[in-house]
Amino acid sequence: PGYVAALSDRGGTYLAKGDSDHAIEDFDQAIQLSPKDANLYNNRALAYRNKGETDRAITDYEQAIDLNPNNAIAFYNRGNVYSDKRDYDRAIQDFDGAVVLDAKYAVAIYNRGNAHFAKGEADRAIANYDQALAINPKYEDALVNRGVAYEKKGDLDRAIADYDEALKLEPKDAVAYNNRGNA
Repeated sequence: PGYVAALSDRGGTYLAKGDSDHAIEDFDQAIQLSPKDANLYNNRALAYRNKGETDRAITDYEQAIDLNPNNAIAFYNRGNVYSDKRDYDRAIQDFDGAVVLDAKYAVAIYNRGNAHFAKGEADRAIANYDQALAINPKYEDALVNRGVAYEKKGDLDRAIADYDEALKLEPKDAVAYNNRGNA
């Protein structure tokens, strides 16, 4: 167990440094020693995603979910990979799965909103941003993206109000300034 933890920790360090290849090597070794550890698959999947190997990442997330179906993070992470692949319906399903397991998972709710927005569903995106903001009222990205969704709907006053709120939280947010100027 100590050797598995050391491999996992070193793999995590490589991952944090952006060295996905060495991270994968360490996670491979750790998985050989502890093939029932869902976290190892989840971490290796992150490395695969960083390399752009989305199908391998999805396979590892599926394994992580099979081993621990109560792992909201694995659902969330797989949803992000599906978003990368522009498979927004599957992404939404996975973000839903994460939120079922953790109702306060604001970033999963936010990313679900992003997936709805990418599908052209501004109202559903806004509902998700509202939900994320109810959990975390200082969620600047949710304010900016909700502003974008309001702008798409033609509700410029609400968009500007969201950009104003975002700028109160982060006065150096160039995107919020730009979007507010456009609105």
